[in-house]
Amino acid sequence: MVDIASTSTSRSGVQNSFKDGEANFDSNVSTCLLTGMIAKTHSFKTANINPYTLNLASKLMDMGADREKNCARIFIATARFPL
Repeated sequence: MVDIASTSTSRSGVQNSFKDGEANFDSNVSTCLLTGMIAKTHSFKTANINPYTLNLASKLMDMGADREKNCARIFIATARFPL
């Protein structure tokens, strides 16, 4: 199923995982999913961000996702190799 309102593919994956109850990702998976959300939304600065997206990101951080490390990696790489 495609959610045209979703901010990223990562958000769609996380959302679908929570539909059947409480998802439980390890820190590596949580970090990967959060990285996708951060990269696609330019660190949650795009116009389509909503409270639900931020709530999912918060749940990923509760599961061990490392936001600081990944923000640095994403935006340093983007600065070196602009799209």
